[in-house]
Order: sequence, then C-alpha cells, then structure tokens
Amino acid sequence: LTNYKVPLIASFIFVISKMAPPYSSWAPFAFLWNSPSSSCAKHYSVPLDLSLFAAVSDPSNNVVKQNLTLFYDTRLGHYPYITEDKNETIKYNGAIPQNTTLRDHLRQATVDITHYLPNKEAKGLAVIDWEEWMPLWYRNTDKKKIYRKLSVEHLRRHNPTETFATIKEKAIIQFETAAREFMKKTLQLGKYLRPNQLWGFYMFPECYNHYRNENIQYTGKCTERDVSLNNKLIWLWEESTALYPSIYFTQHLSNTTSAALFVRHRILEAMRVAELSKKPVPAPVYAYQRLVFSDNTTAFLSQVDLIHSIGESAALGAAGIILWGASTMDSYLTSTLNPYIVNVTEATKLCSQILCHNNGRCIRKKLDSSDYLHLNPTNFHIQMNQHGQFISTGVPSKADLMYMVDKFTCQYYYKPRSSYCEAAALALCHHAAP
Repeated sequence: LTNYKVPLIASFIFVISKMAPPYSSWAPFAFLWNSPSSSCAKHYSVPLDLSLFAAVSDPSNNVVKQNLTLFYDTRLGHYPYITEDKNETIKYNGAIPQNTTLRDHLRQATVDITHYLPNKEAKGLAVIDWEEWMPLWYRNTDKKKIYRKLSVEHLRRHNPTETFATIKEKAIIQFETAAREFMKKTLQLGKYLRPNQLWGFYMFPECYNHYRNENIQYTGKCTERDVSLNNKLIWLWEESTALYPSIYFTQHLSNTTSAALFVRHRILEAMRVAELSKKPVPAPVYAYQRLVFSDNTTAFLSQVDLIHSIGESAALGAAGIILWGASTMDSYLTSTLNPYIVNVTEATKLCSQILCHNNGRCIRKKLDSSDYLHLNPTNFHIQMNQHGQFISTGVPSKADLMYMVDKFTCQYYYKPRSSYCEAAALALCHHAAP
C-alpha cells in the first residue's frame, strides 16, 4: 500500500487497549483455512485456490506439522465422553471427568501434542475441539444431560443413604471441579510443551444467542444469565492464549440484519471475556465460520452473509477468521469468497496504515453500528489477473480516508512501554510534516 497522509485529527486517535500481534505481519486481519480440502482434489479432481489464506490446514487424522492444528476428542489424551446408539451407551475414558485419571490423560496428551506438533518452536494455532460436555453443569442440556445423570449416579453409588438434593449439590461441585481441572491442565500442558502455539477451545466462549422467536424483536445479545455463566469460566480465559468462538448460523438468518447481530454479540462476548483475565495482552479472537449454513450444508453463504459474518468480525477487531469449507466449492471461491477476501484484507491493511501506522488493528468506534472495513467500489476494482489471482487496483479518495478516521479507531499491538512512546511520537511527527 502507498503511504497516505490524512488530516491532523487522525494523530489524536490513540487507544490504550492492547492487542496481541497479528497472525501475519502483512495483514491485521487473517484468513485461515481449516477444512479437509485435500479430499476435493482427490475425489473431485478440483484443487481449490487457497492462495489468499495466511494458513491452510487439513484436520485429517494423519496430517502433522500444520500452522493450525485441530485436536478432536480422540486425538488429545484420554477425553471422557459417551456415545449413545439405539440400544447401547458406550463409555470412553470413564465417561465423566471426575471418573477418569488426569495423570494418564496428560501422559497421553503429551504423546499426542508432540506427534502433531513435532517442532517445539513452531508458531501457530492449537484448537482443542471437545464438544461432548460443557464444564458448567447447567450448560449440559438436551443430549448433554446424560453427563448430569451419570454424575449423580456416580456419587450415589458411594453415598447410597444421602438425599437426592444433597447428592445433586455435591455432584455439581464434583463435576465442575473435575471438568475445570481437566481442561485447565490440558491447556497448561500445551503451553508448556509448545509455548509458541495459541491454545484455546473451539466454541468458547458460547453466547447462546440463537434466533428462536419471530414474534420477539431479536437483539442478538447474550442473556444476563449466560454472561454471568461466562464470568464463572474466568479460569478458562486466564489459561487460553486465543479464543475460538463459533459464528455458524442457520439459513433462516441468511441476508438478514439478524445474522449481523448474532455474529456481533458473539465476537463482542469473546472480546469481553478476553479482558476478564487481566493478562498484559488479552487473548486474540479467531472466529470459526462455515461457508455453508449449519442447517443446510448444500447452500453457500451469500455476499451479504459474508459481510454479516466476516465483515462484522473484522470491523470489531477480531484477529482473524477460520473458515470451514465444503467439498464442492471451487466456483464459489472464484465468484464470491476470494474477491471478498481481497476486499477485507486490503481495507483492513489500509485502515491499519492510516490510523495505526501499521502497528495496530482498526475497530469500530460505535460497536453496534453497521460500519464495515471495505474498499470503496467507486475507487477500487477487484479482478482476476492473467495468472488467475485476484488483486485490487485503485487509490483511496480523501473521503475514503476520512470515513475510516470518522468511523474507526486504533487498537495498537502490544509492545514494551518504550515502543508505545516511540510509536506515538512517530505518529505526531508524521502528521506534523508538510
């Protein structure tokens, strides 16, 4: 990008909030691919153009040494869970966290981590995908209620004379304590063995803000109850070095502002809990998004849906988006996704240059607005070049630059205190120059 000058007003936009450095030094907002794309080339003879992604990873079982590693429940230690068939319940590793041996789990987890991440110094994202139970008792609803039932039965066997109310009260404490230790010690082990990886759990934090009732005005906000429950997970936010919320949504929200509200408050909740830990640098937020709907995997997100998910995440200051694709999406990449990736990538880079001097990430001044970081189509054109790559051409107008100054502010990347002073001084000198 060219170095653009903006009016002096921009030099006074200085936000004290600190952010973790970006995934890639050349882009404040990262696009990452985490999907079994190799199967597309193998089964459909269609190699996908993933050249615009900062990292491309395949969660297949035999793939190691990746920049983004997804640890399923069968790939990291001895995760306790159950599977239910029509006539049979199969218990694995004790079924519930209070009925498994943490030491054995950590021993096997050490083997698994060193297998999938053999390079001790490698940087990347390490995502733990454990979805069978939640660490808070009252979030184990619907099919997950079985973990409540097993916890009560486990305690009743050892205390047959106590009342149900007493057993339940003790079971809640026992389950939540064991779940906390199981997840907490796993994160601590990962950080000890591979300190340069960003460790966190997929789908955390959860906001439970799904659209349910057409007759009630949808705000997208997390309920007070769920905010309170997320506050109880302070131990998780303190141990996580990245947060990986899910922003998958149903087709019912397609092309509606409700989708933007749904995503907005999930990202904001992740930002909020990251600040709870009081660490010098809050954990960066990388949102998981599917390119199809959670209830219809044959229908792709529209351009508007991409704005309401990817665009929303970028404008709120997320570190990046992790995309999960589909088996037949080559034409979708060419027609819709890749041009939008170029748009957001270049717009976030431009805003970072203008407001942060490439030392931070832009974030909306009004978090509940619909201001997005997009290139102005009047002044920029995104097209495929002769090599089959999408590029943007154009120059921002003064109005384009002032839009960013007016609608966005800067969150600077964390640096030692002296570096902040130097950055501020350079900013003032830059704008004072003729």
